[in-house]
Amino acid sequence: MCIRDRYMGGESKIQMNSSRARAKRSKMESMTHKQIAIIFFFQVIISIAWDIMGMLWIKLNKDWAYGFLEIHDDRSEDNFMWRGFRLFIFWLLMSVQLVPLSLLLTVEVIRYLQALYIGWDSDMYDAKMQMPAAVQSSNLNEELGSVNYIFSDKTGTLTCNMMEFKKLAVGKKRFGSSTFNMKPVEGVSNVNFVSPEMFEYLKEEKHRGSKKREKIEHVLIFLALCHTSLVEETEKGNVLNSSSPDELALVSAAKYLGYEFAGRDENGDIVVQHEGVATKYPLLNVLEFNSSRKRMSVIVRMPDNRVLLLCKGADNVIYERLHASSKYKKEVQEFMMDCGAEGLRTLALAECVIPEEEYEKWNQMHQEALRAINGRGQLLDEVAELIEKDMMLLGATAIEDKLQEKVGETISFIKNCLLYTSPSPRDGLLSRMPSSACKKKKKKK
Repeated sequence: MCIRDRYMGGESKIQMNSSRARAKRSKMESMTHKQIAIIFFFQVIISIAWDIMGMLWIKLNKDWAYGFLEIHDDRSEDNFMWRGFRLFIFWLLMSVQLVPLSLLLTVEVIRYLQALYIGWDSDMYDAKMQMPAAVQSSNLNEELGSVNYIFSDKTGTLTCNMMEFKKLAVGKKRFGSSTFNMKPVEGVSNVNFVSPEMFEYLKEEKHRGSKKREKIEHVLIFLALCHTSLVEETEKGNVLNSSSPDELALVSAAKYLGYEFAGRDENGDIVVQHEGVATKYPLLNVLEFNSSRKRMSVIVRMPDNRVLLLCKGADNVIYERLHASSKYKKEVQEFMMDCGAEGLRTLALAECVIPEEEYEKWNQMHQEALRAINGRGQLLDEVAELIEKDMMLLGATAIEDKLQEKVGETISFIKNCLLYTSPSPRDGLLSRMPSSACKKKKKKK
């Protein structure tokens, strides 16, 4: 029996994807190295020329030069070649002053002093973190003055990466406010949602059984189901853990509005509590989010035995997969555009009822893709495309990722320095930085 180990050592994924760190060199350093190489080449050429002229001179004046230079009269070919090589080394050492070695040393000392000055700069000291500016590589100091373009990611760079649920659209109805802040609620985090109108729909008896309330409750159940979060039991109580702060904000918002994700039972079913009543939703499949899909979906079995696909994702991706008869497209798109203008992160919500026979056939293909050894990710994406279609739009969510302190002033200062600035959001076409923070300024000529 022959057993071969695969994906170990150098064949492991982390080793195959790893690459050597590239040396960081400035333009001036690269130019200096090229010039030194040219100077050294010129030095070798002139040393060879002087060597040839020296050997010719010795040969033409050997009658008196041999005695003066104390050269033994050995005319063998080996001695002649050795004498020429020694003369070449002599001229090479004599012309070593052509190479500006002191210049390189001076530049390195200046860079070191510049790095110390940056660390001592009080304007770059973070008092909150008690951390001064740190220079990781002094080789790029001189490049700071030649920057023309700045491309920045939004999340975690210009923002605090602390998500707060702010607004919700259910059909053509909008809920939430950007001007008012919510009072802190014990056990609820990542939520800053203020909407007296929604609370009226959810709590007043006169709205019980109305279509508007049913739509709102259905969207809240959607938020409590469509995620990959887990509930961890600790000494201080249950703690919600999510793979991303966006999911944490959405699940916390559902809890704040009365539909709490209580975890999963021994069968993996999702448990949602509402007004003290726990309802189990069998989780059939999870189609996880990735950078190419820009969406995530779950397939659950509802209490009425329907198989329901719940999908949330970027606006452009969801709209491409909506059914032609889907409602509220224009209203939800306007909602997301308005939220995007405020700098909020938006996600579109959609669902689709899957017939039982169609689901059984699709689930077989999905299980085969899960068992695949090679190209599993691509196969899962292709299978997901077959089921994530003909969906009906439910609404959209808006989450605020607050800007860090003095981001607006910093971007204004950068634009005054005649630099181009461009944020690079990753969560859809309609989620953008506030216009006051990312408006470009034309470069003056």
